[in-house]
Amino acid sequence: MIHKKIILLTTLVLILFLAGFSHAADHEVIVVQPSDSNRMSGTVGAAFSYVDGNFVVATHDVNVDIYYSLTAGAFTTLLVDNVNADDYCGTDVDYASVQTCTYPFDTSLIPDGNYFVDINVTTFTTADPSDQNSVTDSSDNDFQIDNTASALTIVSPTSNQSFGYSANSVVMTYSSSELDIVKYWVQVDSGTEVDNGTATTYTFNNLSVGAIYILKVKATDTLDNNSAQATVTILITSPPSGSTRCGDNSCNGTETAITCAKDCPAICGDKACTHTENPTTCPADCGVAIVCGNETCEEGETNANCPADCEAEDTTDEDNEETDNEQSGGEPITTPPIVVDPTCSEMDCEDNNPCTTDSCENASCFNIPKTNGTSCGIAMECNQGMCIEKLTVEIPQSEDNLIGLIVVSIIIIIILGYVFYFKK
Repeated sequence: MIHKKIILLTTLVLILFLAGFSHAADHEVIVVQPSDSNRMSGTVGAAFSYVDGNFVVATHDVNVDIYYSLTAGAFTTLLVDNVNADDYCGTDVDYASVQTCTYPFDTSLIPDGNYFVDINVTTFTTADPSDQNSVTDSSDNDFQIDNTASALTIVSPTSNQSFGYSANSVVMTYSSSELDIVKYWVQVDSGTEVDNGTATTYTFNNLSVGAIYILKVKATDTLDNNSAQATVTILITSPPSGSTRCGDNSCNGTETAITCAKDCPAICGDKACTHTENPTTCPADCGVAIVCGNETCEEGETNANCPADCEAEDTTDEDNEETDNEQSGGEPITTPPIVVDPTCSEMDCEDNNPCTTDSCENASCFNIPKTNGTSCGIAMECNQGMCIEKLTVEIPQSEDNLIGLIVVSIIIIIILGYVFYFKK
């Protein structure tokens, strides 16, 4: 008898528990989205689910309030104020069963930061609106609103920093407090923006002396937000009067077309056959153009280099004339040699320096230094036209091949020894 009472009591408690659990589940609201630790930008689709087991379409109505807050359940800032839930859940929805409702969540006017969504849903009878039954829920985890990329900081150069006239390049270094930057864009003045990837330094080259520049950089994050553009103003100073710097686009001081062809134009008569000068346009610098085959033995032509125009010289009479002149007591008569300006085909411009590029143009030799770092031998590299020892030495690939060959040879010898031993 006691056992039956215990069983009956236990069954009653279980029924009441299940009834209470069922009743609790009959009326609830759950934030579906956003409800995780993600990042949002612009307008996103948010969602919640709602059910009221006692809802009757003919006699009940449902209204909803939506908030966002810095902490869950704070109901701080109102987004949706007492709006009929049908606007988000559908027209004439029967809330006696679970309904999933969506609403547009515009984050663009909310400052960047971490937030929660809070929802309050109220069911009331249409005959007596004061007869209400409300439930609430909030996001399970905070989510991040991110509508702008964080501002950049230019570390160097500093504002209005001056650089000497000898510098024609400036390195800009910058940083961002945001960790999801996918691209930096750099620019000088109103020039084209340059995609610098995720690098936080950029070198601006070919800057002219005596000029003011505005260096710029902005960032783009993973949500395609662009930061404000950070800028810094710099100055490349002008050289003092009389000073020179080859490559500053100014032919000044002692610079000439010979010492700095990049800055100084060609001047016929400066004894330098440079730029577009040639024997036709400037014979004073480049020599007289020799035209073999015009039936005229011109200055510089001989029977050796142009037999078509010049006949072979008969030296018999000259020798006799010199002898006769000497016998008569006079000075020997000598014919002055004809000086022929050499051509590139006759000139050797090789300076035996592996760190220069040797060439000939218009009978003038040019020995231009190669780019710094160019290899000029094992463990050697070029630096300002000179072949110097590298700071670090790379092991030639051929040594790796030699080691591999030695290892393979040892393995083959072991195999042959093993076979020979067992055959015995």
